[in-house]
Amino acid sequence: MYEKVSIIPLKENLRKLADHMSELRFIDSDLVNDIGKYLANGLKDNYTPRDFGAALVILINSLEEETQKRTKRDIASSLLGLHPANYEALVDSIPEITGSICPKQPEYKSFVEGVKDFYEEALRREAESLQ
Repeated sequence: MYEKVSIIPLKENLRKLADHMSELRFIDSDLVNDIGKYLANGLKDNYTPRDFGAALVILINSLEEETQKRTKRDIASSLLGLHPANYEALVDSIPEITGSICPKQPEYKSFVEGVKDFYEEALRREAESLQ
């Protein structure tokens, strides 16, 4: 069982996501930071790893839904109209995003592992539902 941790430091890192995810250097850093700001603004202050992973999935899915509706409810225009595969890629990147924005303290190491476990469990369930 995982404990809740404060994600307040993570929110600031999310807002500057391009600085924390060097593997996204090939993407426009403003776009990457807009993604991070959108996620940070939608999060509360404390989460278990499972709840954090689920919150990110919900936020990304709602971003895709907003794009489909063409409403611009406090969403940077750069995030609207992306190809649906981009939103799926964001969901697939949740473990990497979490690992890149977390401090190196022990409680966050466990948090990162918990988010990875959540993501792998979600993939397993999705695969099972397709069989």
